[in-house]
Amino acid sequence: IGILWAWLPIWCGVLLWQAAEAAEKARMGNDALEFEQCLRKVKTIVTMFGIVAIISIAFSFLGFLFVFFTGGLAILSEYMSNL
Repeated sequence: IGILWAWLPIWCGVLLWQAAEAAEKARMGNDALEFEQCLRKVKTIVTMFGIVAIISIAFSFLGFLFVFFTGGLAILSEYMSNL
């Protein structure tokens, strides 16, 4: 699963490079189609980072639940037995 996660920054770098080239071509040639291509690539990057953020939040929440229900309940039961 690490290799699936590791290719995201590489892909984002390639997309950012392509978006920068398209923006430069659009500025130099006053080309609306190149500018539209640049915006599509930026949209893809923003969408991808949004999805990664949502997945990260979900995994963090699942990790919190796991720690709470395994370690938290053990600590709670130990506390209750000492009462």
